[in-house]
Amino acid sequence: MKFSTTEDVNVAKADLFARVADFDRFETLIRKRGAELARTDDLTGQQAGMTWQGGFSLRGKRRAMQAVLNRFAPPDGMVFDLTSPGLKGHFEVALSALSPRRTRLRVTVEMQPVSLPARLLIQSLKLARPSIDRRFKLAVANYARKVESETPGA
Repeated sequence: MKFSTTEDVNVAKADLFARVADFDRFETLIRKRGAELARTDDLTGQQAGMTWQGGFSLRGKRRAMQAVLNRFAPPDGMVFDLTSPGLKGHFEVALSALSPRRTRLRVTVEMQPVSLPARLLIQSLKLARPSIDRRFKLAVANYARKVESETPGA
């Protein structure tokens, strides 16, 4: 199952990348939403190989997840591989400059079941796809507008 959306943001590409690569800020936001998240690597700085362990509730069940930053390519984007019991996934953020002060942000999340219970979960998500798709696109659009409003000169 794949979700993807694109937003044009009135922020320079390098500035937008700095915002989407602010992992400390995202960790805080995730925790505020009730999920657990902890960085598990001992790397210094931002680079491929960073890892996180986390847990969250989905469809009334507690789920564990591990994220690995597989590709970190400033200012073009990054790719995370996600694993959970029964599921594997892929999360990609890609940036492309439209002008010196305007950037296209593309966010893609793909999940694949690797067990029968995960197949059932994905099937139930497919039934709710229009709602999930709408919420996903709204979340990315809200993030883009927030970045624009917080960036000086945007």
